[in-house]
Amino acid sequence: MGRYTIDLPIYGRVNYQEMIRQAESLVGQTISSEFRKDPALTDIEVVVLGERNGEIVPILAATVSRTQWQETPQVSAWTEYYGASHALLQRHEEGQEGAAVASVRSAAGRGRNLSSSEQAQVDRALDEGRLTGDVAQAYLPDLD
Repeated sequence: MGRYTIDLPIYGRVNYQEMIRQAESLVGQTISSEFRKDPALTDIEVVVLGERNGEIVPILAATVSRTQWQETPQVSAWTEYYGASHALLQRHEEGQEGAAVASVRSAAGRGRNLSSSEQAQVDRALDEGRLTGDVAQAYLPDLD
């Protein structure tokens, strides 16, 4: 099996869908290229890692055989996505998190699972760009 790792540098604010589109494009190019270059290659695994300020986070991983790829050459069909990675790669200035995020940080810091209401607050904070990497890391086990 061929194993490949692709580093995707993240600069500034990043949109989740755009990050995934970039990662999937890189994976598709790599899979097609490697299968073309090596006729003996039967399986391939490609992992995309996001890198921001020295922090490295997995974004997605695709594993596919040559036969599967020939039948369905769509990256999304063979990919596992790491949804929490986007939150960890966000860049925010100190003090931008709202009260809702601060309360979630407090709850997560106590080591308990988030309630559905708190999870909704986290989702809104993420969607609104108020979620810092530190906060996301504090409750990462409760995401997804």
